[in-house]
Amino acid sequence: MNVVQINCSASGSTGAIAKAIHQRLLAEGCRSHIFYEVGTPTEVNMFRIGNDFELHLHAVLSRNLGKQGYFSHLPTFRLIRRLKKLTPDIIHLHNLHGSYLHLPMLFNYLKKSTAHVIITLHDCWLFTGKCPHFTMAQCYRWKDTCGRCPQLEIYPQSKIDTTTSCLRDKKKWLSGFGNRLRITAVSRWLCNVARQSFLSQYPIETIYNGIDTSVFRPEDGSSVRSKYGIGGKFMILGVASYWDKRKGLDEFCQLATQLQQDEVIALVGVNEQQISVLPSNIIGIRRTENQQELAELYSAADVFVNTSREETFGLVTAEAMACGTPVIVYNSTACAEIVGKESGYVIDQNKSEQLREAVNRVKEEAWRMNLDSVYPLCTMVEQYVSLYKKVVK
Repeated sequence: MNVVQINCSASGSTGAIAKAIHQRLLAEGCRSHIFYEVGTPTEVNMFRIGNDFELHLHAVLSRNLGKQGYFSHLPTFRLIRRLKKLTPDIIHLHNLHGSYLHLPMLFNYLKKSTAHVIITLHDCWLFTGKCPHFTMAQCYRWKDTCGRCPQLEIYPQSKIDTTTSCLRDKKKWLSGFGNRLRITAVSRWLCNVARQSFLSQYPIETIYNGIDTSVFRPEDGSSVRSKYGIGGKFMILGVASYWDKRKGLDEFCQLATQLQQDEVIALVGVNEQQISVLPSNIIGIRRTENQQELAELYSAADVFVNTSREETFGLVTAEAMACGTPVIVYNSTACAEIVGKESGYVIDQNKSEQLREAVNRVKEEAWRMNLDSVYPLCTMVEQYVSLYKKVVK
């Protein structure tokens, strides 16, 4: 079996998924390659698409012309030339948004090739005019024609509204594959939403993101408690790659006004400006030194709180659960999907009194997490490899 994966990053959550699949395929003696936009290759057969100058030029043109995925002609030409030499059985597409592909050229090649195509939806960008998320804006025009976009300033930023033409182009690019195209989504919520879009013409199934339980597992958190001055206080943890209203930073600031003397909040992923204005009972951590320290923080926490208002999976929640920590999440988008009765509490969005009540319940109860509810990385990889074998057969 000969598989090529294409993704915007060689690292991060989507990059880790691609690499886990890549490692499994190589271990089975298959041919496997990854092509990516940014990041550092850590495995054999990983190749960057384009260079810094080409990426920057694409980003500038995209922002000013409102067209992401319409530039990078030369990098895409070089990619297709490599693909023709590799003659893959399967081309697995992950995140295509970024500044590294000329999508009309890529999809024209995919339609002419004999390879089976698998697309994994990590967010909603592929079936909207431009937006990876839409629920906070309460905009559902992607079901028809898009236009009058309320999120031009949200990633990917655009100075002009081209969402109607971009959605029309996506429908054209993704038509005509017949039974050579299959789609997976990282949650049931995202799967159900995609079935309401033009992608419903293809099979769509759910494959959850897996957690590397060799890294994210119950650890001794005493050292990180000491490092950040937490001591024996009841520790409420929040983790995000960045913090804004979508991630619920305002909810943590509100919760801080209700903390008792023996309680503290720790937030991972805040920037220097945010740290300077955080309440005194919130410990701001820009980033952890490595995944091991992050696992120790998850383990050290008495409760993990995810106040994100838009999630297509909720990776940090799953990581906290794998470390044996009870979680509290909003009942919005995919946030509640992975939280069982023995994992934590699901509360209504923007209900600060429910959040405080849920924290109290965790504080009063003796929690023993059922780690069997954690979805391991090996299970996810097995599902993807089984899908590959199914479509090739």
